[in-house]
Amino acid sequence: MTTKVKNNDSVIHFLSSTRLTIFLFILLGILSIMGTIIIQEGTSEAGHIEDLYSATTIQIFNKLGFFNIYHSPFYVGALLILTINLFACTYRRIPRDLKTNRKLSEDFTPETMKTSKGVKSVNTSQSPPELTPVIHTMFKNAGYRLKERGPHTWLARRGTIARSGFYVSHMGVFIIILGAAISSLFGLEGMIWLLPGDHADHYQVQDGTDVPLGFTIQCEDFDIDYYDNGMVDQFRSELTLRDEDSVIREHTLLVNHPMSYRGFRFFQSSYQQFGAKAIHLNLVSGTESLAITTEEVPFEKSVSLNPDTRFTIRVKRFEPDFYFDQKGQAGTQSGKLNNPGILLEIQTNDEAPQQKWVFSNHPEMNALSSPQGTQVVFQKADPEYATGIQVARDPGSDLIWLGSLMMIGGLIIIFFISAQAFQVAVETFDGGSRVYFKKILGQRSKWGDVLKVEAVIKLFHAELKKENGK
Repeated sequence: MTTKVKNNDSVIHFLSSTRLTIFLFILLGILSIMGTIIIQEGTSEAGHIEDLYSATTIQIFNKLGFFNIYHSPFYVGALLILTINLFACTYRRIPRDLKTNRKLSEDFTPETMKTSKGVKSVNTSQSPPELTPVIHTMFKNAGYRLKERGPHTWLARRGTIARSGFYVSHMGVFIIILGAAISSLFGLEGMIWLLPGDHADHYQVQDGTDVPLGFTIQCEDFDIDYYDNGMVDQFRSELTLRDEDSVIREHTLLVNHPMSYRGFRFFQSSYQQFGAKAIHLNLVSGTESLAITTEEVPFEKSVSLNPDTRFTIRVKRFEPDFYFDQKGQAGTQSGKLNNPGILLEIQTNDEAPQQKWVFSNHPEMNALSSPQGTQVVFQKADPEYATGIQVARDPGSDLIWLGSLMMIGGLIIIFFISAQAFQVAVETFDGGSRVYFKKILGQRSKWGDVLKVEAVIKLFHAELKKENGK
């Protein structure tokens, strides 16, 4: 029986140890860093996993859950053990605090204090009624609250709230974990990709399922600001939220400045190139330049070079990332402007038209000339960007905020507030009085001060001297 009790005590001692707490926080920190470094499923970068990792690495990471690390057994297990650690710490702390409460509430008299350990006494010539204001003033100036426990007996307390810091901080951590669990189980996260002018009434989650928003979000415009060296400085989306036909809200969505609406949080996450919004052609023999939107393709325009010559330009196809497939058919490999090409056709009057693919990135292949010398040059294509908006429904976020505030508040109490209590009793002695002092509580914080009985006696003598000098 004794061995079993000892084993139970050892388990509780291990589960409530500070070392275990520190280890779990370090482990959670490492896993969180890994979740930042390793591309996570459901994010805008998830499509690049196969480009960045080898097949073997992907296989190992999938088995370990590293591509979804916040739902992995390691992360969930660490949070579970941390929860057990919090309750075990509280379980070990409660008996000690109950004992302290009994000590603070027990009755005492000068007679019981005489035989008590740790008691210091002072003899004075003043009577007990004369010492009462001295004791009150002394403790009040030192920041103590004095409560009378009997005739000429007091309990002096300071920092009563200090003992709650442990429970407040631990409860805060538990509420954070609870909020994270609710968000993990019931929260949703996905993406919306919108070209300027497009709208969506749903977002797509990790498994490809479309989840309705309950309203419509439209991208009115998307802009990118650049530094002088060409690096991206900032990008933003001009959004309009609509409910049926009415405009609910207009908002400029910036990086690190999320928008909240109806329980959703919208983040300016990223952007991607989706083809071109315009292609630019130039007539070398003339002065006319053409800017054609990709929506206008196939495109046709006739130009009068002189009264006898009518020159017709036709853009029949546009491919942003041109290539020939295995069957020799022209197509595009992606929506990016890696190799923009147009199928260009020119015709002078009623002559047979000329046609070929021309490419803006290749000067030797970027133009088509007529027999009369008129040349059409494919100068460039203006990229079209789609904004990537991350959508999150996080039902546990309010609990996480509450828990964070409680944890911070509890830590402030623990580090800055000290708890202290003294028993004080006065009895008539040898024509004067004898004053008894005993410290029954001295919980010192990191930066708080705790008075010893000797220091209290010094304060008593100083206050008594001041009172006698009046």
